[in-house]
Amino acid sequence: MFSLIRWQLRLAILLTLLVWMFSGSSTSAQALCGNIIGPDNFINQSNIVTVTISDCADPFDLTTDPISPYTLKINETEVTDGESIFVEEVRVEDIVIEGESYLSTYSNVLYKHEGEDYVFVDYGSVIGVGTYTMVIKEYELILSQKSLLQNLKEIILPVAHAQSPGGYTYAITFTISEPIPEPVGASSVLFLPGIQASRLYKDGVIGTEDQVWEPNINNDVEQLEMTGDGFSVNDIYTRDVIDEIIFPALGGNIYKGFLVKLEDLEEEGVIADSLAFAYDWRYGVQDIVVSGTRYKNEIKSLINEIETLASSSYTGKVTIVGHSNGGLLAKALITELERLGEDDLVDKVVFVGVPQLGSAKAIGVLLHGLQQQKMGGLVVDDTTVRDVIENMPGVYSLLPSQKYFDLSDTSLVTSVSSLNTSGISEYGEIDSLAKLSNFALDTQDLRNDNVPVHTPSTLNSQLMSDMIDGREYFDNWLAPANIEVYEIVGTGVTTIKSLEYRNYPCINLICAFGSYAKPYPIFTNEGDETVASFSAKAYGGEKVTGVVDLIREASNLFDLPENHSTLTESPTVQDFIDSIIRFHYLNETLEIPQDFIETTRKYTIIGTHSPVEISLKDVDGKRVGIFGDKILEEVIGSQYFELGGSSYLIVPSDTEYEVTIKGNDIGVYSLTIDRLNGEDIQSNLHTYLGASTSPQMVATFQASSTGFTNIYTDLDGDGKTDSEKTLDGESVVVEQEYSYESLESEIELLSLPRIFKKLLLLQVKLAERWGEKGNDKLELITLQNLIKTIKFYGDKKLISKEQTVQLKEIINHLIN
Repeated sequence: MFSLIRWQLRLAILLTLLVWMFSGSSTSAQALCGNIIGPDNFINQSNIVTVTISDCADPFDLTTDPISPYTLKINETEVTDGESIFVEEVRVEDIVIEGESYLSTYSNVLYKHEGEDYVFVDYGSVIGVGTYTMVIKEYELILSQKSLLQNLKEIILPVAHAQSPGGYTYAITFTISEPIPEPVGASSVLFLPGIQASRLYKDGVIGTEDQVWEPNINNDVEQLEMTGDGFSVNDIYTRDVIDEIIFPALGGNIYKGFLVKLEDLEEEGVIADSLAFAYDWRYGVQDIVVSGTRYKNEIKSLINEIETLASSSYTGKVTIVGHSNGGLLAKALITELERLGEDDLVDKVVFVGVPQLGSAKAIGVLLHGLQQQKMGGLVVDDTTVRDVIENMPGVYSLLPSQKYFDLSDTSLVTSVSSLNTSGISEYGEIDSLAKLSNFALDTQDLRNDNVPVHTPSTLNSQLMSDMIDGREYFDNWLAPANIEVYEIVGTGVTTIKSLEYRNYPCINLICAFGSYAKPYPIFTNEGDETVASFSAKAYGGEKVTGVVDLIREASNLFDLPENHSTLTESPTVQDFIDSIIRFHYLNETLEIPQDFIETTRKYTIIGTHSPVEISLKDVDGKRVGIFGDKILEEVIGSQYFELGGSSYLIVPSDTEYEVTIKGNDIGVYSLTIDRLNGEDIQSNLHTYLGASTSPQMVATFQASSTGFTNIYTDLDGDGKTDSEKTLDGESVVVEQEYSYESLESEIELLSLPRIFKKLLLLQVKLAERWGEKGNDKLELITLQNLIKTIKFYGDKKLISKEQTVQLKEIINHLIN
């Protein structure tokens, strides 16, 4: 009995001391870290007490080992510790704890942060904006292993830690934030098209209007003439961007699909407005920004257009999309806005196929009128266009810069060494901007004025100087920090990277040496047909770049154009631009299209060097070339173009097809076949120089997986093969074709004065007559004299070397 009383006395004293200690700390100590206002027991949460926090860094005495096995879900969405969620309100009963306890079970209490205090939130309550901590307490159902002091302390005394019996304590803190308001929309869009992509007009007679671009006749192009200082001779104005080309030879969508895309974004309420700004592309981009563009009854300013778009924009800003030269115009526009302190009106700029360092193709355009003719010159010829664009500042801005040369792996212009190329080869390999300027301006005065289209013209020195001054600026241009920059790069299409001047035989008045020099294109497959990929992705600042293999994309779609001029018609490009416009509006993730770069694609390049027409048809009936009144490029990856009086077909090397060559004049033509391999190296497969042609001539050859066939030529158009040769011009004996009739047909095709041709025909008739009479000796003598006459014509360059050899082959067969 005595020991029991003594034990009870000690317990009473101990309890008194504990009560005094804890009650004293809760009433007299200052709350440095706030209080926990909540149930005194995790199991029974009905009795709410206030307990001062003793450890500011760890108010709930959390367990760190073992780590928490619990996750927390709100409205079935997992919430991590420290995360903010965006809901208007949620019931506490919808906040669920998941996880397998280490001990027998657990209880949990939710606290809301109010200042420095943690305030209990009752089960069944509805909570809103604020920060909360869910405290989870694990415990064993059996408490016998605990000491009497621990049990008494946890059951009787409310303290800041260990408010329920036993185990581990964990917590998950989260914040309910104001819900993100429904977006009102993205920025309005300004679209700047490329060069030659705005229609140009002038006043016609008696109140009519004359559209001079796109042109329908040479006179339309001549109306675009500019002075040597780069000012328009005629009163030209614009009003609309070319959505599609109606002219049958070059028909097709240019921006039609993309402009519809912008209209759809307006109708959906994504953007408030968009504008496709037409401008007079003959002028330099700085002039367009500073001086404005002439419309029918006003001068329109891009600055004003930006301000107007921004004023109605959902964001107060504008996203600029610039295609090709439009990207250079965008740089000039942003520069002027920055000068005016208005660059904050723009939030993004998208460069689509922009020649940021220039384009090698621009050399061919300015010097030879590359791809400027329509219908082989029957409607608009390249010579006329070349003469007119010589004084257009806007075209000069597309020439390669010094940085282009620094990054390129090849010289821009090269030539073989010959008398024909002396006006070119004297300038050496063109591998710098300074050398390009000297060559294009003919500073050594080696070339004549009024040169034929296959000879490089001489450019405008003032415009070349202006280009050099402006190009360095655009090379190093950086957008203001508040403007995001995006690049879209097309690749996989054969793109001119340089020109090589070569000799080809001819027998007309311009052939002083029996041959003449012509530009021959050298290609890369890392480009979009106009702009090499490295130039299109040359922006030097922070950016996002999307690269699209246009050939692979076209292979998966029906009748999709795949080149520079139609880049914005690409579904991948449209989706990317759509994502850029919406970025930060509907989502925080920019959708970048898959990078489709492929470096193993091979192409075959077939060139004919006048006066003939060339076309092909594949095994599926798809055509490439001029057919009737249309230029067709139906084979995916194919191209047809004309340069310096030569015609070219480009087709993927794995295509099976038949090539048809038709003569359109009496003379000789040359045939070249090159291969562009997967390593971007172009090499010659076959060269056939000086083949005879006439208006009736038709020649064909086939290509398959096993290679090329010989070329079969019907000289007089009677449907019969008159000669069979390899694609290198070597004769293949066709017994039945060597006759006096075939010899006469071959002579008839020669481009000779009638009296010289008649002498040959008389000798042929005489030899044939002696043969019919059985007088072999006189027949032989006559044929030998005929060979001497042919040799004389060849020596005097009245006929080509190839024609001489061909005629001798027929005669020798007749002799034998």
